[in-house]
Amino acid sequence: MDSRPIHYEGKNEIADIRFQMYPDMRDLNRIDQMDEDKPYFFCEYAHSMGNAPGNLGEYWDYIEKSERIIGGCVWDWVDQGINKHGEPADKYYYGGDFGDKPNDKDFSCNGLTTPDRRVTAKLLEAKKKSVPIH
Repeated sequence: MDSRPIHYEGKNEIADIRFQMYPDMRDLNRIDQMDEDKPYFFCEYAHSMGNAPGNLGEYWDYIEKSERIIGGCVWDWVDQGINKHGEPADKYYYGGDFGDKPNDKDFSCNGLTTPDRRVTAKLLEAKKKSVPIH
């Protein structure tokens, strides 16, 4: 349909929007400078696991100068930690904490917010880097 652009991982030649997940700065520059009229979108460009998503400053310095980049997504918005019955409501657990095997250990706790949607330093960093200054 002409009214709905196609974004398809791995099929940039048929898609209406070019993208690459987690490009390094060299790939970012190479793709951004391609001779084509497709907008460039970061499906995912930073992973917020741990205490920071990292590289946001470098990415946003580049994004602000680009005429093709239309946005991007940080993985993941919210931690998927869960509560245990009988434990405090503000204490969260993840893979392996229930004796579950196999599991992804702490891989589910990788959000910009806590499981109850409280603000974290990671969220504040992402917000500060993505706010335009004029």
